[in-house]
Amino acid sequence: MRSAPTSRLATLDLTDEKQRFICESIQRMHSGRWPLFRMLGMKQIDGVIFEAAEWVQRSKHQERSFCVIRWSPDTLGLSWKTATSANAALAMLADPAPYFRRA
Repeated sequence: MRSAPTSRLATLDLTDEKQRFICESIQRMHSGRWPLFRMLGMKQIDGVIFEAAEWVQRSKHQERSFCVIRWSPDTLGLSWKTATSANAALAMLADPAPYFRRA
């Protein structure tokens, strides 16, 4: 069984509609019967949340797939960049700016 993070990864103002939407989207895509992502790490930079993740939904014959996700409350959406491994995704998460244009 996985343990909960010991430190805060991101802070969202749930009274703000856009930030609440991002929070609910993250929860929805990481939980339930068929989650889409498994979080490897997360950080917040200037209100934007970046997450290193593994794609969970894949066929039995596909190799494991990883990415860094940009959750943006300004555009109410997400974008991602693929990574070759979990370690590569975590390395991208350390400095995600070169991989994402500012929207």
